[in-house]
Amino acid sequence: MIGKRRHLIPQQMIRRFVDGSGMLYCLDKSSGKILPKPKPPKSILYREDYYKGQFGDFDLELLGPIENRFGKHFDKLVEACVEHRTLPNKPSEAFVEWILALTVRTEYFERIFEKLVLDQEVEPPFDQVSLRPDILNDLRAELFDHQKELFTSPRFCWQSITITQSSFVLTDHPLLTQASEDGTKLFICVPLTSKVMVIGGHPEALASPPMKNVAETNLNLTAHAGRYVYSGTRAELELLQRAIWGDDGRPLPGMDQVTKPYGGKLDQIPPDSGQDHWETWKRELGHPTPLSHKGVVS
Repeated sequence: MIGKRRHLIPQQMIRRFVDGSGMLYCLDKSSGKILPKPKPPKSILYREDYYKGQFGDFDLELLGPIENRFGKHFDKLVEACVEHRTLPNKPSEAFVEWILALTVRTEYFERIFEKLVLDQEVEPPFDQVSLRPDILNDLRAELFDHQKELFTSPRFCWQSITITQSSFVLTDHPLLTQASEDGTKLFICVPLTSKVMVIGGHPEALASPPMKNVAETNLNLTAHAGRYVYSGTRAELELLQRAIWGDDGRPLPGMDQVTKPYGGKLDQIPPDSGQDHWETWKRELGHPTPLSHKGVVS
């Protein structure tokens, strides 16, 4: 029996990266090949019954309603970003919850916890070799609540970047947690559309983001991807293809990590790395709430 498709990235987001015919080109970063035929949003970035467990369906119960709520405001928010080059001083709760839902929807969330389990860095009862859907859904709910407290802190600010000449790419993990130029502050970047990216974090971090241009940003997004990178513009993927693979079919110097799933991050997780990550966020934002599980990274 075929299950119901559940998208790893909401379709309302995927549709904002398509070309004029509603299609997306795809780059397989592991091989450097651009797939010959573009696909529609409904045919990419999905798994069957991915969030369905024995005791409920996380997509139907939490993620879907949040995304439907924000969907009513999506276009207006994008228009405000384009017109005013910024977000409202206090973005709506619907927007914040949509970003949070995205952080726990991606397949990377599952991969990171499986890695921590296999490395025995998570205490029981999360010591199974394979995490059951219901356990993952409990972890998703807990992380959602912790991040909501952080992202609604008075010291957490949002900005936006709008581009016209090029396009941002879309991946299965379109969330970048970056350090400021001086390396002391963290911020999160999310491309809402092919032309608009939102950035949230400490005000000092937002004052000096390290990404200088669209090409560098797209390369960073590609490094964070599991395997596939999408764009409504084939030329954008060809630029990435050359930047990573050059002309001879081999990764250029320094690009080996980019071709690996999630930039090889799953192979490089030191003990308590996720805890350190969130402790840094909390110090910056003056947030006292402890995180009860290790290894939660973005």
